[in-house]
Amino acid sequence: MELPQSEPNQTDGGLVTVGRYLNLPQALLAKAALDSAGIECFVADENMNRLYFPSATGGARLEVAAKDEGQALTILNSPMLEQFEVEGSGVYKQPKCLHCGSMKVSYVTEEVGGPQVAWKCGDCGCEWSLDEDDTNS
Repeated sequence: MELPQSEPNQTDGGLVTVGRYLNLPQALLAKAALDSAGIECFVADENMNRLYFPSATGGARLEVAAKDEGQALTILNSPMLEQFEVEGSGVYKQPKCLHCGSMKVSYVTEEVGGPQVAWKCGDCGCEWSLDEDDTNS
């Protein structure tokens, strides 16, 4: 995924596009990051991206008010934290790929002959089970 950069937008109200995403889930994750920072934002053409392939609509665009552009880009371009304190739970450590060390991993569950839980790397495609993840501490 390309790092978000702002681009002028033809929408009224002084809005700018701070990110373009190939799929709606990526756009919604970026939106959640801005929402949690108190930056008002929205995914342009969200309903069209739900109905059609995002590539058919030009991808999902994340838009903010022009006054929030700098702060939004700073948040979207910030590196992922390796660990952080969760109140009441202790320290959360971001899982890393066992093969390439990337933190761009997702949790996958599949119901094939019983629940199978695994991690999948978004960079190299490596998959591993929770048991193997113990070596990743």
